[in-house]
Amino acid sequence: MAEGGEQPLEARPVLVGQVAPPGPGDQAARGLDQHGGVPRDEQRRQQCRVAVEVTSGAGIAVTGTILAALFTGDIATTGWTAHQTAEFREAVTVAGLTLTAVAAALVVWGFGRARRATPAAPAPEPVPA
Repeated sequence: MAEGGEQPLEARPVLVGQVAPPGPGDQAARGLDQHGGVPRDEQRRQQCRVAVEVTSGAGIAVTGTILAALFTGDIATTGWTAHQTAEFREAVTVAGLTLTAVAAALVVWGFGRARRATPAAPAPEPVPA
């Protein structure tokens, strides 16, 4: 344990030999495990991690696509014109609102799906010996 009761960051390999701290999927799976949201078996934890990583990647791809569509010029240079700065701000705003709308739609869909789910049958009572 690190100072303040926090767990120390562990390095993990990612693309092209880079090393990064645990990603959001690791933290999400750990948090869900602690609250009983995900069964503790390894396969389910891995599925949770993959889902978080895929959605993160999709969000980055959507943001990059919107930025590329709305921004003209070289994004890596300094000395942007006022027009380029305005384009960049607009692109980031549109991308953020798009991702927020998609996330809200997925939450509504998840709530609807959870309401239609049938409750699990109660466990049988143990028979006294």
